[in-house]
Amino acid sequence: MHAILDFQLKKHESIIEKLSLQFKNADSDKNGLINEQELIEIIGNVLDFTQITEVLALLDPHNCQAITFSDFVLVATTFPVNNCKLIDLIN
Repeated sequence: MHAILDFQLKKHESIIEKLSLQFKNADSDKNGLINEQELIEIIGNVLDFTQITEVLALLDPHNCQAITFSDFVLVATTFPVNNCKLIDLIN
C-alpha cells in the first residue's frame, strides 16, 4: 500500500512541477496570476480557437484577467482534448 501511495504522490508532484514551470514562465509580471494572453502562451499551440475560448470561459468567466495557479491546474488536469486531457498536450 505504501508503494502505491508513493507512486501516486510522485505522479502528482511531476504534474504540479510541469504546470508550475509553464505558469511561472508565462507570468510575465510575476504577480502569481496570469491573464488571457499569458494563458494563450501556454495553450495556444495545442488548442484551436474554440477550445481556447472554452478554457478561458472556465478560468476567467468574468474576464478579470486574473487566472490563479490552482484554477489553471484544475482545468489543465480535467479539460478534455480528443482522447486525453489538456495537461497531456502541454509541453
